[in-house]
Amino acid sequence: SKVKHYLSSTIGGSAQRYKIVVHLTVFQKIPAGLHVASRCLWDTRTDNSVTIKMQGVDCDILVVVFLCHTDVRAIKT
Repeated sequence: SKVKHYLSSTIGGSAQRYKIVVHLTVFQKIPAGLHVASRCLWDTRTDNSVTIKMQGVDCDILVVVFLCHTDVRAIKT
């Protein structure tokens, strides 16, 4: 996918250690407001997010991509 390709080109070989979560909201253009909230455990040293808003004629699209680092070695089985 484009996200994995971008991630691979920016952080190199450690891309497989990231979990990618995409939240997409499509909403109609009306005078009312919109609030979107997310919550997760976050490590400011390794995790990141990207927010993109695309505007159309009748509706807008809000895309939030979360990149959460996962260290497989830290998981005990």
